[in-house]
Amino acid sequence: MLVDIRMPPTNTTEGLAAARTIRQTHPQVGIVVLSAHVAVEHAMELLASGGRVGYLLKTWVSDVEELLDTLGRIARGGSVVDPAVVSELVAARRRRDPLGVLSAREREVLGLMARAAPTRASRGVCGSPKAPWRSTFGPS
Repeated sequence: MLVDIRMPPTNTTEGLAAARTIRQTHPQVGIVVLSAHVAVEHAMELLASGGRVGYLLKTWVSDVEELLDTLGRIARGGSVVDPAVVSELVAARRRRDPLGVLSAREREVLGLMARAAPTRASRGVCGSPKAPWRSTFGPS
């Protein structure tokens, strides 16, 4: 199935809705969604639905042979994602990672806190006579 994300009657996301319905009722059908721009949330939803999917920007499909090759790959069970979409997906993941701003050391200390490591072990790893979160969050 080849659909544009934006289809009549409202030209919003009818194509994506059609792809979602077909995926639910006929999971063996390959789906290629075309879009004028990268919509990370739509791409993630489509890719999470399983194999036999493609998400391509319309500018990428100007070569008929390339489009036929893509359709063949999807028919054989593969997935094809436009390189620009991949770049946006990677960038979006980095932007949404709240731990991405922490240093390796800060992640280590946070991991000890999350595992509720015994205070003595935590003190040894933190190199401090008292765990740093104790001095911040209350008496030791």
